[in-house]
Amino acid sequence: MRQALFLIAFCTAVAAGAQTPPPILTPEQAQTLVTLAFEHQIAFLKGRHGPYFPQGYYPAGFDERYYWFDVLGGGPGSVNLGRFAVNKLTGEVWDTFLDCHVVHFPALTRMQRDLRRRDGLSAHEPPGTPHRGEKPRAC
Repeated sequence: MRQALFLIAFCTAVAAGAQTPPPILTPEQAQTLVTLAFEHQIAFLKGRHGPYFPQGYYPAGFDERYYWFDVLGGGPGSVNLGRFAVNKLTGEVWDTFLDCHVVHFPALTRMQRDLRRRDGLSAHEPPGTPHRGEKPRAC
């Protein structure tokens, strides 16, 4: 009887300790954040270069905590106008093109807050996350 109770208590403790992975942004949500960040940062170029469109995300070779986007100009030739990284867990947007800094402005902050509330994302990486709080590794 004691062995059965111990086994039940042990299984309950193991099940309680198992954690589900934290929710992450989708690539489409990350692209929306990048589009807003880019339009805010260099809106003055819009009339001279035509449309902008984020291009894909790099699953390997870059910091895997982030989705990576190149922003290309729509004029003659293909000009890389920016590179951004979006943290999959927090929605934090980094401009990694010339220098490496977090992008902050009110409209982006509101969009990030809304995504976090709706999808259960965190404003900070959970404790124990490798490289927690560091810049993206490709900066």
